[in-house]
Amino acid sequence: MTELTQSSSLGASAVASLARLSIVTRRRAPTGLPGRRPAAFTGSGVDFADFRPYSPGDDIRNVDWPLYARLGKLFSRQYHAESELAVHILLDVSRSMQFGRFDKLDFAKRLARALAYVGLSDLDRVGLATFSDRLHRQLPPRRAGGQLARVFRMLEESEVQGRTDLNRVLRDYGVQARRPGLVVILSDFFTPRDCTEGLDYLRYKNFEVVLIQVLAREELDPRIEPDAELADAEQRDLPHLTADREAVRRYRGNLEAFEARLARSCLERGLTFVCLESSLGFDGLLRKLLEGGVWERR
Repeated sequence: MTELTQSSSLGASAVASLARLSIVTRRRAPTGLPGRRPAAFTGSGVDFADFRPYSPGDDIRNVDWPLYARLGKLFSRQYHAESELAVHILLDVSRSMQFGRFDKLDFAKRLARALAYVGLSDLDRVGLATFSDRLHRQLPPRRAGGQLARVFRMLEESEVQGRTDLNRVLRDYGVQARRPGLVVILSDFFTPRDCTEGLDYLRYKNFEVVLIQVLAREELDPRIEPDAELADAEQRDLPHLTADREAVRRYRGNLEAFEARLARSCLERGLTFVCLESSLGFDGLLRKLLEGGVWERR
């Protein structure tokens, strides 16, 4: 996994820290393909699960002969099998993401690299899709050699375009995805309508969903000169607004209400939600995602 040091701003110490992490999932992995996740079934493995009566065709190596000697009946030992998780990273590349002294999209790309590295180093399948008002490029979840390099290359080539339509994007992705798993959405979530319809559809399709909101310091704490003209980054045909103290006050109130609605919506649906500032350094990012339950130490 040396591609991380070669293809991003993360250095060797960051890679060492990421290699000790695992992406959190609340469900057992359903795929049945070999990996490190506790699976939703039993099979041969190292962690004993239970006994069950022997059936013709069972692996004779799993017969518990001491139990047969005591009871005169054949029982097979069952073990927790291990499986892999399909991690789907969805990256918002709409025009509003290109904002801030510490660019939101650049930060989200670095975060996507880190998530891909953690997933692949933990033997998960990892995929990437970019979106604005529709899905753009897609890389299906894989664990094959070279997948990390493919993810990095796609991130490097992704450019801002369009406006955000999360409901459409999440529904389209849920329809197209070949297997459910964990969806991590990296976005500012600035969309004309809330995204509850799309989130509910992903849940209906048996996806576990993580929302990571990326905001710039200038959005959280705007310092605007009086009478400055403001233009909408995504809807450029809208009239410009003139900023004054009252407008900034209303903006702060609206942003707080928006954040509260998004957090409450996630809480009601049992979804993981974390808000990150794009100026965060690596140590701060590591801490925030550990505290937010996005990843955990192995």
